[in-house]
Amino acid sequence: MLPNHLNRLPPVTLLHGDNDHAIGQSLEKITSFLGDAGMADLNISRMDGMQSGLDEIRNNLFTIPFLAERRMLILSHPLAKINDAGSRENFIHLLNDLPETAALVIVLEDVFERKDWKLLTKNHWLRAWIKTADARVLYLPYQLPAGDQMTGWIISYARSLNGQFEPRAAAELASCTGNDTRLAATEIEKLLTYVNYKRPVAVDDVILLTAATGAGNIFDLIDAIAQQNSRKALQLLHRQLDQQEPGALFFMIVRQFRLLIQAREIMDEGGMADRVEQEMKVHPFVAKKTVDQARRFQLPRLLEIYHQLFGIDEAVKTGQTTMDLALDVFIASLE
Repeated sequence: MLPNHLNRLPPVTLLHGDNDHAIGQSLEKITSFLGDAGMADLNISRMDGMQSGLDEIRNNLFTIPFLAERRMLILSHPLAKINDAGSRENFIHLLNDLPETAALVIVLEDVFERKDWKLLTKNHWLRAWIKTADARVLYLPYQLPAGDQMTGWIISYARSLNGQFEPRAAAELASCTGNDTRLAATEIEKLLTYVNYKRPVAVDDVILLTAATGAGNIFDLIDAIAQQNSRKALQLLHRQLDQQEPGALFFMIVRQFRLLIQAREIMDEGGMADRVEQEMKVHPFVAKKTVDQARRFQLPRLLEIYHQLFGIDEAVKTGQTTMDLALDVFIASLE
């Protein structure tokens, strides 16, 4: 659990997992510890481990804070350049040697696949350091809810916003968003605004405002990609972009290809929809549809597409392109 004051934050805080929404909420709370935006901007830095070397990271952490007790560095992709024993040793030495004026917040995006994290596995050297670091580190894992947990998550999140959902409405929304909590949160806020927080959100509200942008249309888009029908895929893409933000659509596409990779691995081991449903903890309809789609791809092709999506994410975050243009190029390149 997060502390409620900057001075109670340990030298290292690790926000880890695949629940982008929960990580974002924690990060927002942590940065609020530095006070008003003007003062916070003077004492918060953001660095990307894919672009910054360890010396640059160290120099930033050892910089004296301005009119404050501590300075904060938010580090994303921390393991990008740590690829041998020497770099691991140097990174651990930095974690152990941080001054009292530094607050390092590490954001490690990961994927939970078949009972373990893909990057930060149970035997990972950073996990071993966490076990020995005691009070020097606060480790906060954030895993996406299983598919059958999303109805309860939606009801609970709406309640935290002082709103209400009928159980059937929450189940309907879960069928549209899957376990994408970021997308679900956006839809919950939209629906609560629609009912003006005066009454519980009903099934008809979800169908009216959300169903058109739900999982079914993402399945249609992935079907067109699998058929290498770029013309149809582009039409479906632009229809979706007329209804929602490019970033939200991108997260849904990434999520679906992540599911396809997991399903294809299970299928290659002889499993079918029932095993996909059990191991991936998704709704039976999603399991069946995902298996049907995964049959159209070989695993190397899915991994290649997933790598392309990772490249899009990096290009957009670094200002090299816009999300809508990147999605257009991505679809057109799949023919």
